[in-house]
Amino acid sequence: KNQYGYQEYLYGWGWWPDEPMDVGQTYKLKSENSGNVSITAEPVPLETEIHLGAGWNWISYFPQELLDLSTALISLSNDNGTTSIADFIKNQYSSASFIDGWGWWGSGLTYMEPGVGYVMRANSTAQLLYPDPSTVIGRTIFEENLYGNEDIWSVNVHDYQYNGSISATVTVDGIKTLSESDQLSIFVGDECRGVVNASYFPVTGEYVFPLMAYSNDLEEQMTFSFYDSKTGSIYEEIANLTFTNDMIIGSAMEALDITFNTSVNGPTEFMIGSAYPNPFNPTTSLDYYVANDGFVNISVYDVSGRLVEELADGFMPIGEYKVTWSAYNQSSGVYFVRFNADGFTKT
Repeated sequence: KNQYGYQEYLYGWGWWPDEPMDVGQTYKLKSENSGNVSITAEPVPLETEIHLGAGWNWISYFPQELLDLSTALISLSNDNGTTSIADFIKNQYSSASFIDGWGWWGSGLTYMEPGVGYVMRANSTAQLLYPDPSTVIGRTIFEENLYGNEDIWSVNVHDYQYNGSISATVTVDGIKTLSESDQLSIFVGDECRGVVNASYFPVTGEYVFPLMAYSNDLEEQMTFSFYDSKTGSIYEEIANLTFTNDMIIGSAMEALDITFNTSVNGPTEFMIGSAYPNPFNPTTSLDYYVANDGFVNISVYDVSGRLVEELADGFMPIGEYKVTWSAYNQSSGVYFVRFNADGFTKT
């Protein structure tokens, strides 16, 4: 499928409906087995423009060489590259954001390459025109794939239809992550749904985790785990998150801070803090404290008392936690959060 339609393969018949492929579109292909797809055609002329609408766009990449993001997307930036019509781009493996006054930033997605599809968010309509790599001065051409690293966890992104991005920092016992060898992962149960190393962001001087999360559901509850490379320790279920398709949680400039303590001396009483920010659009976070191991439920209700979403629902050990609500699909209004734990209830 592309952004506008789909085709299915019927055994004994072929593809239906039999429509020509749009060279400017990204296509998502579901395969029953692993393998290679060969496309026989002439390269698309580089003077071909791709129309971008305001919002999400599925785009292809025309040049036959790898180019860094700033060079490949130069037609969407101003003369000095400090502003851009597009502010977010991702492929199946990683993402990058445009930081005003700085440029494109992302640890995994630093270049564009032939044969890879992209999803881009634009702030207004525009025409994307790729440059001719042979005529660009000062370009960066990559000779190898930069996506790989040795992960403590692993995920097969081809198992999932949907994805979303999370820019996060991790604070352990009051100290933020200080190593690119640290890793942040996200899970559903014991199934890893994304993992990434920290990446240094020079604008803020912090190490940020540009994490991609994957799912086959439009909405799903997930938990974070963290690997501390200095101590070799793995901390599981340190925070919760509600996954939604195409979510963008945090940014390099304002990353979601995941905070937890390793001390066994946890809170002495159950408590849930106020939502921050409040008012919010479209995400807000709440700190909560679990005084002893047990079942915890945190749910959001509207003013009529209707259950809108469960932010946490399961067994949790003693400790301090943070949960983020992504209200992308909810209307503006007043909502209530109810915290239930071991007989303690607070709204």
